[in-house]
Amino acid sequence: LLNTIQMINSDPSLRLGQVELSAALGLERTQSLKAFKAATGMTLRSYQIWKALRAAIGDVVQGGTLQTAGFDNGFGDALHFSRSVRTTLGLPPSSLS
Repeated sequence: LLNTIQMINSDPSLRLGQVELSAALGLERTQSLKAFKAATGMTLRSYQIWKALRAAIGDVVQGGTLQTAGFDNGFGDALHFSRSVRTTLGLPPSSLS
């Protein structure tokens, strides 16, 4: 499980699916999701979005544009990135720059 978490952490744009997680852990799908949540405190999807959001915010802080930062870190479009910022942080994306 630690290797899988490290893999997600190393590439914030990576979107590991439930099937891939199950295969990596050698567990049934629901067991692998429960193990992941027990280890991280978050669902697989939430964890991946959180990691991508942190990386994108870092890019913006270092001078990147909102659109480029979102896209480079695995968000499919500006709306998905914007919604994730608002949902997670309660702030508009423009407040990041």
